[in-house]
Amino acid sequence: AQDCVQSLEARGSCRWLDGNGLCYAYTTAQQWCTDNPTAVSVCHDGGADWAAAPVGTAESPATSGWLPQSDVPLENAGDEPATYSCACLKDCTCSRSSCSCVLGADAKPVGAGTDFESITIGNPPRSNKAGMCACSCGGVMGI
Repeated sequence: AQDCVQSLEARGSCRWLDGNGLCYAYTTAQQWCTDNPTAVSVCHDGGADWAAAPVGTAESPATSGWLPQSDVPLENAGDEPATYSCACLKDCTCSRSSCSCVLGADAKPVGAGTDFESITIGNPPRSNKAGMCACSCGGVMGI
């Protein structure tokens, strides 16, 4: 969920990823990768639309194209390679059975994971979930 929250921050962004596919947490690291895009051994580009200026081209953090990880290989999965995918709800928080999102938020999961299909998603009148995320990866909820 930390990468999702970072993708929504006005001063942060999540365009540049490390070797594990996770966002570099510091603005200085995001800017360094923007200034040194050929440093492919350490700077993995999620895409210019994954962040707003100065490191990307999205109109705002809320409209960025950031997506959580998908098809991540599981270590020691045996003979058949196994993978997992993640999904996140932006501007929302969740319990095991329901989610609360900012009034007017899209409230549709982003990402390839399908873990939110059986959860009730609502917009309570005084929900203050702006900038928060609920994510689930391979059936494990991270709130």
